[in-house]
Order: sequence, then C-alpha cells, then structure tokens
Amino acid sequence: MKTIFPMSSKEWADSRNSPKNAGFTLVELLTVIVLVSLLAALFSPAFRTARNKGRQIGCMNNLKQMGLATILYCQESGGDVFPAYGGGVEYSWFFNNGFLKNLGIKDSTDLSSRKTRHILVCPSQNPPNYSIIYYYSYGMGAYRYWSDSSSAWVGYCPKLLEHSNPGKYILYVDAITYYLSGSSYASIDARHDNGVNACYVDGHVGYIPKPPEGYNATNLPFGGP
Repeated sequence: MKTIFPMSSKEWADSRNSPKNAGFTLVELLTVIVLVSLLAALFSPAFRTARNKGRQIGCMNNLKQMGLATILYCQESGGDVFPAYGGGVEYSWFFNNGFLKNLGIKDSTDLSSRKTRHILVCPSQNPPNYSIIYYYSYGMGAYRYWSDSSSAWVGYCPKLLEHSNPGKYILYVDAITYYLSGSSYASIDARHDNGVNACYVDGHVGYIPKPPEGYNATNLPFGGP
C-alpha cells in the first residue's frame, strides 16, 4: 500500500504558486464581473451625453455651412435667395444647383449617397434615410416661394441680403418638413436634448431649448418684415 505523507508548509506554498495552479477562483471572477457592471452603469450616462453632444456639434457645423452657402448664393445673384419651395419638390431649396455647388456638391443629380448628402442630414436624426432623394433634416424659412394664387415668386424677404434684422430671424432649423411658413411650428423637431439648432439669416448658428409653451413666432421667428 502506498504511504501518503503530509506536505510541509513550504511544499504546500510552493504547490499553490506553481504555474499549473495559477488562475482566478470563482469568487474572484464574480467580483470582477460585478465591478465592471457597476463601472458601466456609472459611466454609461456620461458616454451617452458625450455622444449626443458630438452629434449636436456635427449638426451645427452642417447648418453653418448651409448658411454660408446661402449667403454666397445671394451675393452671386444680386441679393435674391433661392425658393424654399415651388410648384414641385424639384423647385425646392435642396435641389438648387447654385446652393449645392457652394456646398461642394456637383448638382442635384449628385444627391444619391450619404457621402454627398451628409451636410443636409442631421447626425441625431434616427434613422436617416439616404435612399429617398428629398429626405433632409432641416426646414428653410419661406423667404421666397411660389404662390399658386398669384402665379409669382413671393415670400417674406426674397432679397435676403436686404433683411432688416438678419440676426433675429431663422433661415434653417431642425425640422421634419423642408420649408417653414407661419403654420409650420408643429414640424420643428427638438432632437437635441429637447432643443433645436438653428441657422439665422446672417449666418450665425445657435441652440434654442424648447420652452414650456413650445416654439412659436416669438421665440423661433422665421420670416421677417
């Protein structure tokens, strides 16, 4: 019969430190999992806030470029702004080739991919549908539009560079419709932490939190004298 001798304390310690016995115990693994879960719960809101803030900044960059492209178009056209909308969607602002050229887009036939249309689509709009040619994230104030009743181009201020208060009135804003008139406030989309980004007629961009009473002609004016 094989005789079993008890190990000395040194032999026991050496056996515990040998490579074949190295590793985590079940208790240690469970402790690590709990700690990782707690850290994820603590930092998840911060990560989400940072992500949303980055998207909001991307949206503001889009609006800034759109505003500058519009002002440049007006300077090249004797002050006239392109229409917000016309007798059909093909006459609307996002199909205007002069405006698109100022954004670095060849023309309205070059709008079929995310690569060319990303400036016109807000990063926070979910999910953006790039397969629809007239899917955009912003609405333009009706400073110039086609009137079926008078068969003419009319609007709030067709010669946009002559606007009397360009720093007060909205040119583009987060919206779910592509043009804005006096009855369009229900289409304003507060997609950035319950607020909107807006580009004003003078080209500057700002953030407007949604007030308790909602958006209206006083706190989000588009149009003008």
